[in-house]
Amino acid sequence: MGTGRSLGIIAGVLILWTVPLSAGTITDLFDTGVGNNGVALPNGTSPDPHYTIITGSDGSVASSTTVYNSPYWFPGTATAAWITPSAGYTNYFMPIGYYDYLTTFTLPSGADSVAISAYVGTDDPGDAIFLNGESLGVPPYGGFYPYNYIPISFGGGDVLVGTNTLVFQVYNDGGPTGLFVGGVSGTYTTIPEPSCVGLLSIIGSLILVRRGRRR
Repeated sequence: MGTGRSLGIIAGVLILWTVPLSAGTITDLFDTGVGNNGVALPNGTSPDPHYTIITGSDGSVASSTTVYNSPYWFPGTATAAWITPSAGYTNYFMPIGYYDYLTTFTLPSGADSVAISAYVGTDDPGDAIFLNGESLGVPPYGGFYPYNYIPISFGGGDVLVGTNTLVFQVYNDGGPTGLFVGGVSGTYTTIPEPSCVGLLSIIGSLILVRRGRRR
């Protein structure tokens, strides 16, 4: 193998190594208890248009959620409100156990990973967060006192082209239960399309091969 060709291959590898990832913004993540305009809905509004209960210790499966700003929780905002299983709006003593709140967002072709942050409140503790069914390993989070109003960040690479699911798992140890997600935002990274990377590699190889022939 000639020196020029060898250098060309090396150049191609270096180009593959140095092509940067690009980032984009997730545009269809919503706070809890808001309409499509991002404004908080009134107490008692049901269902929340963006979050559902997929499993619940009250026997709910794929049930709706209701906006409920309990006086026992830190207050909602103009752009986010607490939600509870619909039965919890009229039943203070909800069954003990886990309640899984699901929302979705979409990603374009080439998306490789996501990073999401939000202020998350829970009653009682937030136990886990799942992205497309896989736990993100987030430590216990949330709470419902004012000092619990702090942001958390999470993310991962188990992403899909098109619809992705995000589940907040909340444990209720008695009394009311609910979820608050406010100020949610997210970004995703993309990897270059194979055809683009391959083209750059070929160009780099040809340049160095041509230089080698001129010597």
